[in-house]
Formats: sequence, C-alpha cells, structure tokens
Amino acid sequence: MTMKQRVFVTGASSELMLQLLSKVDTEKYDITGLTRSTILPKHSKIDWLEGDIQNSEQYQKEVAESDIIIHAAAITHSKTQKEYFDVNHEGTRKLISCISADKKPLFIFISSRAAGEESGAYGVSKLRAEEEVKKLKKWVIIRPSEVYGGTKSEGIEKTINEAINGGVQLCPIGVESKMYPIHIFDTVNVIFEIAFEKATDNRTIVLNGSVGYSFKELLCLIERISGKKMNIVPIPKWFLKLIGLVSKLLPMDIGFVPDQVNRLYSLKTHAQAPTTTIELESYIAEIVKRKNAGQPATE
Repeated sequence: MTMKQRVFVTGASSELMLQLLSKVDTEKYDITGLTRSTILPKHSKIDWLEGDIQNSEQYQKEVAESDIIIHAAAITHSKTQKEYFDVNHEGTRKLISCISADKKPLFIFISSRAAGEESGAYGVSKLRAEEEVKKLKKWVIIRPSEVYGGTKSEGIEKTINEAINGGVQLCPIGVESKMYPIHIFDTVNVIFEIAFEKATDNRTIVLNGSVGYSFKELLCLIERISGKKMNIVPIPKWFLKLIGLVSKLLPMDIGFVPDQVNRLYSLKTHAQAPTTTIELESYIAEIVKRKNAGQPATE
C-alpha cells in the first residue's frame, strides 16, 4: 500500500483554499489546515488545526511531517505597517523555520501580483516573504491577479456588484497598470496542477486573466452588459491619499486603508494567461441575468 503524502495548508479556511482542497484525492493525501477561525468550516477532507501563523509552536509538528506546504495565510488590509510585516513576512519566516532538515517538502507560497518595493507595506511584506521562500530547496511562488467569482463582496467582486446597479461610480485615474482579473475556478485549477500534478520547482508564476482593464474600461464593460446608465466620477491620486490619511486617523474602519493607494498605483507585471473556463464578460452577464431574475448573484 502506497503511503499517503501529508499536506499542510495555512489560511485553509479561505474560499480559495477550500475550493482547492475539495479537489484533492484523500486516498493519496492527508490534509491539515491551519486557521484562526474558531468556527471551523465543514470540510470532510481537512483535519483542522486552530492556530495562528505567528505562533509556530501551534503547528511545528505538522509542518515537520509535511511533504507539501501551501502557505496562503496573510493579512491584506491593515492600518499599521507593522501588522503586515508581523503576519506576512515574519509569519512566513516562522513557518519555514519549522520545516525538517530531513524532509524537502514542496513549498507553495500564495503571494500577490502587488508584491513589490513600491506597493506599500503590504506589497513589501509579501516581497520579503518571497525572499524567505526562495531560500528553500523546493518552492513555487504564485502571484494571483484580481480574483473574481467568490461569494464575498470584496475587491473586484464588490466593484462589479455595486456597478451593475448603475448610478454614480467612483473611478481612480492615473493608474498605469491594468487589472487582469481571473476567475476563482481557473485560479484553483492552476494551483492544484502545480501542487498535486506537475510542479516545476523554483519559479515565480504571475497568475492572471487574458484581458486587461483599466477601472474606467471595467465600469464601461459593466454598463454595457447591465444596460444601467452610470455617472463615472474620476478620483485623482491626491484625493485617495487624503482618504487614506483620514482612515489612519479615525478609530473605525471606513473600508479603506492608507496602504491601498501605493498598492493601487504601483507598476505590476502580467503573464500569458492559462486556459480559462470563465471569462469576466460572461461572468458579469450571468450576474446581471440572475439579478434581473431575482436570484442571488452566486450559488
């Protein structure tokens, strides 16, 4: 009987990881998922471990025994730079420190297309984490672009859901790098192939869709598909910086953090897109169809 390989996943309760792990053959793999959530998702394929990436004592044994490590835990929005580096950089370093010298697991790091020196504290913290990962023997870094198709209304998903109603839509201007959105199913398929089918070690993969959109182009696309008239209001960089400053000073969450401005305006690369199954245009059309029929946008 072939011995099962052990898989350790951080950020395992995220929608991306849950969809990924639902594809894994449990006859070949035993999966342990690390999560900070006290309410564990129902998932028959995962042995849950409640813990924090910053506390390596909570997961040291599981990491040392793993053949594959998928590191997806991260903080994406914070008012303080320190929190980005504590979680994204130092958390990654602590995770790597638990790897056994006897084992050489495949380490897959879910980074970001925004990783870079000019992308604010978030982008720099992800870049520093990548540098830690590259010290390993077997690694793959995946930098996803904007992912759509999830159930949470955030990021590009939030933009789509708000814009299909028409009306006033705020539009950042002067952003040089376009968005290259990719559906969550296609993102999952690529990560699954790398982790469980045919990994090519020691490379960085920018994972994006095939079509690039500026914010205005995205809004115009939604307007055309939805048939709802928009009033697109251009928002300059200086005004976004002002909002970021206000968000830093206010005690409550206003849905925007200072770091997002540099992240938005930083230059980003894109790569040849993988074979995709759901294009953004058809996805938006399906949302509009469901909305017009009085159905939820996602199922």
